[in-house]
Amino acid sequence: MATLRDIRRRIASVQNTRKITKAMEMVAAAKLRRAQGRIEALRPYAIDMVEMMMDLATYSEETLQYALLREHAEEGTVALVAMTGDRGLAGSFNANVIRRAIEEERTLREAGKEVRLLAVGKKGIGTLRFRHVELDERGRA
Repeated sequence: MATLRDIRRRIASVQNTRKITKAMEMVAAAKLRRAQGRIEALRPYAIDMVEMMMDLATYSEETLQYALLREHAEEGTVALVAMTGDRGLAGSFNANVIRRAIEEERTLREAGKEVRLLAVGKKGIGTLRFRHVELDERGRA
């Protein structure tokens, strides 16, 4: 039977852990907001870059030489890339990425497409292997 002192010490320990976790969540949220701001600031440049690449592909004389620039009648093989985080408070993020990847793979296979699932990040690779999902070894990072 635990003494009153042990119980109080345990309560204090749990409260300290709660404070530390809350501080980590606040830091992670601040980093996420900063990253989102930087991405939104780059959006006009990305749009211009896509337009420039489309213009180059449209007016280039060698478009048939590159498979990525040719139009295909149908999609035969689809590569699906699941990018998960490796550190921090990313458990729910990783779970959502993996769940969505598995759903997309199932949907594409039902549509008759060949799917190559690639995983980036230790957590994603480990979880998908644990679930016996077949990963394309060539693109695994």
